[in-house]
Amino acid sequence: MTDVWHELERVIDGLSSIPDVQAAAVVRRDGLIVTHNLPESVDPKIVAAGAVRCRICGTRLAEPAGKQGTRHSTNYHGFASTERGASTAS
Repeated sequence: MTDVWHELERVIDGLSSIPDVQAAAVVRRDGLIVTHNLPESVDPKIVAAGAVRCRICGTRLAEPAGKQGTRHSTNYHGFASTERGASTAS
């Protein structure tokens, strides 16, 4: 488990080194923050809630009308914030 933790920290640090990316977080599908490097002025719980809401909306938009999919490739998704806005990636 320690190797996974260090790998997540390495990925978060790598994302933060990309131009225009100010912070990054790994959030479980249920909204629990796994790790982040958000500034102290940003509440990680609010970021996690926003990321989960984006994932839910995206999932609903991607599903065909009348069918609810249950397949997910992972239980985690990432969230990165830039000066222009925020984006999520599952």
